[in-house]
Amino acid sequence: PDALPASQDRGFQVANNWIHDTTVEYHGGVGVFGGYVADLALHHNELVNLPYSGTAVGWGWGRNAYAENNLFVANRIENVMQVLAAGGSIYTLSSQPRSFVNANYLANSVINGIYHDEGSAYYTDRFDVVQQAWVYWLTLWTASIHDNDIQYCWHDLDNGNNAGTNNVVANNTFVADSNWPAAARSV
Repeated sequence: PDALPASQDRGFQVANNWIHDTTVEYHGGVGVFGGYVADLALHHNELVNLPYSGTAVGWGWGRNAYAENNLFVANRIENVMQVLAAGGSIYTLSSQPRSFVNANYLANSVINGIYHDEGSAYYTDRFDVVQQAWVYWLTLWTASIHDNDIQYCWHDLDNGNNAGTNNVVANNTFVADSNWPAAARSV
């Protein structure tokens, strides 16, 4: 069943951490996970060498998860998805109004860079750098993923997946030959 608002976790901050080489015995663990959360600020963290996703926020596979106002900003996430599939450097699930993925550096994901999964909605992604995502730099793979706005990001894999509904994926820049513009390098 859906989470009840009274039991929802809200207002947490995860900042300035170095999370590395975790979940070596249980590969399904995530560097930072938040299920039914609101007002989560996940910023200035470094997550490295993980068998699954770097971060995962959301729950419910498209149902009302009472998640909102969640923020991923200025995180460095490298060498993830080393064992499992169906995840990414940044992974979201279900509707999360007024949530943001901004100015993150995502490198060497064996599967996806940014993965907004089933029901992910109302995210605004800006100024993210996705380097060496092996399958997709951005994944919006099914119609239940809707009303997300992904613009002004840089990626070196000219392959995104936007099979969602009413998503804006525009003004993003494919960077060939590691010739990253100054704005991307500043991230």
